[in-house]
Amino acid sequence: MPNPLHPTEHALIERLCRLMPRSVEQLNRPFESDAEILRWGHENLLFSTDEFSAEDALLTEDAFALGHNIACAALSDILATGGRPLFYAHSLTIDARFTESYLERFYQGIAQALDVAGAYFIGGDFGRVLPTSGASWRCVASVIGKATRPVRRSGAREHDHIYITGPLGAGNVQAVLANGMLDIKDMPDAKLLADATAFTLRMAALPDIERYATSCVDTSDGLMSAMNAIARQSACGFQLFDLPYLPLGEKLARQLGLPVEMLAFCEGGEYELLLTSPAELPYPRIGRVTAQGRTLEGRDVSHIDLSARAYPDLRTYLAEVKRLCAALS
Repeated sequence: MPNPLHPTEHALIERLCRLMPRSVEQLNRPFESDAEILRWGHENLLFSTDEFSAEDALLTEDAFALGHNIACAALSDILATGGRPLFYAHSLTIDARFTESYLERFYQGIAQALDVAGAYFIGGDFGRVLPTSGASWRCVASVIGKATRPVRRSGAREHDHIYITGPLGAGNVQAVLANGMLDIKDMPDAKLLADATAFTLRMAALPDIERYATSCVDTSDGLMSAMNAIARQSACGFQLFDLPYLPLGEKLARQLGLPVEMLAFCEGGEYELLLTSPAELPYPRIGRVTAQGRTLEGRDVSHIDLSARAYPDLRTYLAEVKRLCAALS
């Protein structure tokens, strides 16, 4: 169970940020946008950095897919802030699984995502963990972008539609498989598995985000976490309905005896873009912004704001998610 005496991650980060010098050129508050927004001359530059490691429960069997997914995850912060990615860099620390051929495939996966984004690799750092340390791989990816009209999490308004750019569940499917709760060899449908374990960079949605979005966030920590972030920053509520789930996600949820809502509540994100807008847009509409309250299919979910880091392991965390979902029915 979570330790109630331990400060939340948000509160801790806010406290630490107050110790640091802050530029007058930074336009966003902490947590207000997926990427940092910097006024630079007549331009709005965007900057984002993220660390990826075994903690993120990404599948590592396919080096190309791992590189591709890390790049998509890093680039999505720029898209969610209404910007175009320009430059990508990373600091990569490898373990024994990163053979020469594995590394080549890993970089090819990153290159594919950068090609889709129209962004360029500009370098970084490279290291190895000591074989005796027991440490695992990690990758710190940083992206610079540019936005004509930066989009924050704080602009949602009552009566806005809520849209998602794709189905929910890819991140949670990866987490279940990466943690050994089900064996990837037992997944008979190769296409379903590929669809569920490869993130999609939603470049095609950028023009609509730039022009119409009142708020936007990626679902890196799952749908509910993303929606709660918009509600906190915009001081609003929401009604969610008709959530689109990945077929394999639904199948695995049933197999594990978990409610399908776990694909929305759990923090294994799929890096889709969650946006609000008063306009009619060509994406699954999954709700509307309200003045207050937070509901899913008419059920109150205002008390569901979980952090996986507060639990000792995935099974304990899923047990709590299952308990909360059962209480909704």
